[in-house]
Amino acid sequence: MPNARSSLRTALLAACATTFFAGAPAASAQDEAHPSQAIQRAETCAADYHSRLGTIRDREFETLKAAASTIGDVDAALPGRLIFARVRGDGQDVQRARGAGETLARRQGRTSFARDANTRWIAERIREDLGDYLRQKPTPYLCAGTAAYLTVLRDYAAQGAPSPARIAEDLAVQRETTARSIDAVYAAMRPAPLPRFAPADRPGLLAIEGLRMALDTNLREATSPAVRVASREGDTRISEGQIDPDLPPLTQLPGRRLDSESDIVRALEVLVRRTLHEGHLAPIEAAEIDVSETPRPVLARLAALDRHLKAHPIADPLVRPALETALSDLEILDYLQAAQNGTADPMSGALHATMDAIEAARAETCTCAD
Repeated sequence: MPNARSSLRTALLAACATTFFAGAPAASAQDEAHPSQAIQRAETCAADYHSRLGTIRDREFETLKAAASTIGDVDAALPGRLIFARVRGDGQDVQRARGAGETLARRQGRTSFARDANTRWIAERIREDLGDYLRQKPTPYLCAGTAAYLTVLRDYAAQGAPSPARIAEDLAVQRETTARSIDAVYAAMRPAPLPRFAPADRPGLLAIEGLRMALDTNLREATSPAVRVASREGDTRISEGQIDPDLPPLTQLPGRRLDSESDIVRALEVLVRRTLHEGHLAPIEAAEIDVSETPRPVLARLAALDRHLKAHPIADPLVRPALETALSDLEILDYLQAAQNGTADPMSGALHATMDAIEAARAETCTCAD
């Protein structure tokens, strides 16, 4: 594809220009006083780095060449799209994680380079550029510009196959996003709060104040008489609505667990039961959600729930969008969880392993400016 190819060529040329104009590593004050020592140190670092590149060429890069023709299989049972549309908005990290899940849905769960001319060309071009980089001759400038070069390659590699590290980052972000989305549904279903204040001329004010005092524990604690309690030191003091030091501390509620497929299934089932209990969701027959034989229980439940919601839409204007957002986030979370648990793609793994090895070699050998 011309657009992807031209943009990749432009980016690589920019990275190479950065490498060239960056020059050798910055010299220390001692090296400025002795230029010949600075040159000798730069040549030594470049020689060590070049030797490490040769090792990578014979090891990691050979694995990459052997895996160049492998492209991961797809799950034909997956729909090839999200059942519940991806929600826009929120922060950049959230949108990146949601976009990664949507891409996995379009590719039917494949985490490797897709079978199309665009991403296949990108994979081949990155492999060729890495081969050229690993075969270059030693120069005093060899250590410079590597970070920018690898950043360009990684950005383009992510278009075809996300690295395991990127999947883990997106998964962590999506877990937090999904927990917030579920909490938002529960908040939308909460009943309207009782009024706390009333006009002074309202009839029956004393009765209303008594009712409010009986229902509102915060007001009752703030206005109730002070209670004398015994402290641990043996003396007495007035609590005045404060926490009794002799009572054990309140235990913190556990966070919402979304660490596995079973956790996601459980969160989805609790969410549906709660929505049914609050009367926002029409009754569901057991036959509507039969997922006994499916390998992807989350997606099967979501597909059945999507059909039910289309036949019986939720009328509440607050609950409906909140529920759709939570269901979409649960679906995206399931795709990212499956991608992390799935078998690593040989091509993607070898590609990122080669770039990681280059980065590590540079960090260990290009220490002339230290």
